[in-house]
Amino acid sequence: MADNVGRSMVWTQVSSWGWIVVCLEWSVFVSTHQLGSKWKEKFENAPFWVKAVMADGFHTLPGGFVIIGIHVLPVVLYYRIYPFSWFPPQPLLLWSAVTILAAGRCLCAFVEMWVLYTQVTLLVQEDCRREQSRPS
Repeated sequence: MADNVGRSMVWTQVSSWGWIVVCLEWSVFVSTHQLGSKWKEKFENAPFWVKAVMADGFHTLPGGFVIIGIHVLPVVLYYRIYPFSWFPPQPLLLWSAVTILAAGRCLCAFVEMWVLYTQVTLLVQEDCRREQSRPS
């Protein structure tokens, strides 16, 4: 939770659309929270790209790519606005880093949207089952 709070603060400082990233991250956090520590294990019916990211608790190349995009992109964007005096921005390096990290963050956003879609679908199905089993 602390990492979500920290990223939320940075995202709101570095981008006018940072609130979208914050809302997406917190929505997924809340929707997976009910599963407890086993939330990473509930992806047997997921598409291949979700499974690739989630495999072995993110300990795969796609999983690492996503984690680096999540955690490092906001820091690099912050640095772009507030550079260190002892390390001036290198435009090509900065552009390259933002591009690569944004690709990882985008992949993460697709996984997060799939998780939210799945969660909403399960909630709607559960609600329909309750309605059908209720006596009229």
